[in-house]
Amino acid sequence: MKQLFYGAAIAAAIAGSGIAAAQSDTPTLGKVSAGGMAIRGGVVLPFDDNLRDLSRTFIGLGAEYTFTHQFLQGSETYISLDWVAKNLNGGDSFYPICVNQRFYTGNSRYGSGRAYFFVGLGETFYNLGGDSKKFGGRGGIGMELGPNVSLEAAAMFAGKDSDGVAGNAVGIYAGYRFH
Repeated sequence: MKQLFYGAAIAAAIAGSGIAAAQSDTPTLGKVSAGGMAIRGGVVLPFDDNLRDLSRTFIGLGAEYTFTHQFLQGSETYISLDWVAKNLNGGDSFYPICVNQRFYTGNSRYGSGRAYFFVGLGETFYNLGGDSKKFGGRGGIGMELGPNVSLEAAAMFAGKDSDGVAGNAVGIYAGYRFH
C-alpha cells in the first residue's frame, strides 16, 4: 500500500508540474525551474491522546505547489503534502494532502516580513498500524523572513483511523520557497 501511495504522490507532483508549465506563455525549452514549489521541515506536537501515546513529538516534512491562478481574489491557492512520522524510518506516520488558500496581511512587500494565514481541506492517509484515510484540514499562520525563507505554525485535523488515532497536531516549520 505504501508503494502505491508513494507512486501516486510522485505521479501527481510530476503531472501538476507539467500542467503548470503548459500554462505559461514563456518558452521554457532548455530551462528548468522549480517556481511555485516550496519545502518545509519541523517538529509536530500531537494533541490527540492516542497519537500522543505513540510519541510526544513527531518529525514533519512538507512540500507545496502554488498555482499560478488565484481561485480567491487576493490570496494564493496551493496544494500541500505533509509527512508526519515518529522517526525517519516512517513506521508510524500520516500524510495530510490538502488544497489551501493563503491570505497575506498588511502592506509589506513580497519577501520582506509579510505575515499570512492559511486554511485548507483534503484527505489524511494513515500508516499507524491500520491503513486508512479520513477527511482532514489544516490551518495556521506564518511569516516570510526573506524572499525564500519562512516560518510557519500549522494545525492539522483529521478523523480517527481504524485504530482510533486522529491526526490532530500542531507543527512548527521552517520553509524554503523556490522562485
